[in-house]
This record gives sequence, structure tokens and C-alpha cells, in this order.
Amino acid sequence: MKVAVVASPNTLQYTLPSDYHMALAHLVRDNEVYRDFYTTAARFTDHEVILDNGAAEFGSAMHFDALLPIVREVQPTVWVMPDVVKNMIATLWHYNMGLTYKNLPEPFMVVPQGADEQEWGDCLEHMVRHVAFVPGTWIGISKFCLEYTTRVRLLGIVDFYRTDTNIPIGPVHLLGLEDPMELRSIVGLCPWVHGVDTMKPISYGLEQIKLEDYRPGIHGDETDTRSPAPYSFADVCIKHNVEYLKELANDK
Repeated sequence: MKVAVVASPNTLQYTLPSDYHMALAHLVRDNEVYRDFYTTAARFTDHEVILDNGAAEFGSAMHFDALLPIVREVQPTVWVMPDVVKNMIATLWHYNMGLTYKNLPEPFMVVPQGADEQEWGDCLEHMVRHVAFVPGTWIGISKFCLEYTTRVRLLGIVDFYRTDTNIPIGPVHLLGLEDPMELRSIVGLCPWVHGVDTMKPISYGLEQIKLEDYRPGIHGDETDTRSPAPYSFADVCIKHNVEYLKELANDK
């Protein structure tokens, strides 16, 4: 499983041990250095770049009219279609709306949402069985689902459709990470999962915490804008956390 380290404009250097990246659309829009970094990675290297839609940061994503110009400028490997956290109806509204756009950039990632596991499964089924379903569409599984189930259970639902040759879905990606040890069980049970993104290596490292010492609730997952001094303990912790997470994910 590939690991995308989510960084602020001041910590982009810590993403370079990986060829898998997650760019946040609102930072691409607002910060020139950040925009140039990910546009270059997407256009001129063989790195994979996911362009996120802002739902995890703001509860709901950018609307298509704001998001699509950014997609066309960056030209990411895949972009995340708008969704609304834990809201199946609103997420499906965005999905149905998106499929009406002409010349919609492909591929894109859809993120099933719901207030519980049943709604999440219903949302996924509507998406993949839609008459206008686009072959190769990526599936994203949000960390907010952990409030009512495990992602191993949801991956079991995805696997039902993934192995159906009549529904050619694309790669599966985990959006966000709570407990780093979750990766160990997913790598063992679902080795076909393509990737995961997380702010934790940097957000914890800036607090001089190593991910082996992770405890729920000791630190949030905000996009921290601080820049650690080279060779400081925070710098060492961040670099260590990146390698530790890649080892857990079997990202070689």
C-alpha cells in the first residue's frame, strides 16, 4: 500500500520519500508554492498525485464550478469528486450532478458516505451501479466511517464489487488515518488496497511525538503550517514517522 504524506506549504520536503501524493484543493488555490509543487509532480514526473476536494477539512467539498478549474490546471492522476461527510443523500446529489458535466476529467475518485454502515453500502451500490458509471473510477474510504464501523468491513463490501467483472472499478484509497496500526490489519487482509493519505507523520512530528507512541486523542490532524528547523528533534521525528508509516503499509 502506498503512503501519501499530507503536508502544508512549509513541509512539502517531507513528501519526497514517496511517489504518491495528496494535494488539498484549497491550498492549491491559495498558495503558489504549493500549487507549483504538485502541478510539477503531476505533469512532469511519474508520481501519482491525488487532488482532494476539501470535504475532510470543511465538512463539505468545493462545488464543481470551483474544483474543476483547479483539476484542469494541476492535471492530477485522479481527483476526488465532491462529497459530504456522513451524508449519503448530499453525496449522491453531488455524484449525480458530476456525471452530467460534459468533458469531466477522468479518472476521478468517489467517496461513499452515510450515517451508518447500511447507508454507506447503499451509497456505494448506487454509485457503482449507476447507468453512467465510469469504468476505472477510484473508490475512497473516509476515516470518518470509523465512527460506526471498521474499514476492513467496508473493504469487504468494496471487494464484492471489485471482483465483479461487470463493474470495473479502479484503485481503492483510504482517505485519512486515525490509528496507524489500522494499516497492519488492512495490509494483511486487503493487500489490494492501493494507498492511504495522512497528516500524522508531520502533525505528530512537529509535536516531537513518534508514531510508535500514538494514543487516541493526544494530537489532532490539522494541517500544521509550522516549519521545523533542519536537524531539530521535530525534523528527526517527522522523517522517522514517514519511514515508520511506510514500513507499516509495506510501501517499499
